[in-house]
Amino acid sequence: MRPSLLLTTVIYFIISFAIGATTVPNEIAIDSASFVLDSLRKINDSGIYAESLRLHAVRDAKVIDGLYYKNTLLTIELSSEKFGSGFPIEVFEIIVMESKHEEHIHKRVGYAIDRFPKMKD
Repeated sequence: MRPSLLLTTVIYFIISFAIGATTVPNEIAIDSASFVLDSLRKINDSGIYAESLRLHAVRDAKVIDGLYYKNTLLTIELSSEKFGSGFPIEVFEIIVMESKHEEHIHKRVGYAIDRFPKMKD
């Protein structure tokens, strides 16, 4: 992972607690985590994410209502029998960013993840 993304993620989480991020309902947290998991499954060329990566739990979810984006800050647990670490569950920090100024049907949603899951060959 690039150090700049990690630093950005850490700073964003620190700021979120300083400016008063609010806890989100469980359904929204699950929807946001599922969006990220679906995206990860699609971007992996080998198919290993699609066949083995599962959402185990949402540890924490907060939202910051920004000027241009609604940012959902997630701490999630993903599970896989094929993690390179050998552990069955790993924890990831994610920011899901949803555009507030787009047409409802064409809203842009993106995410930043602290690191991509490393898998065994």
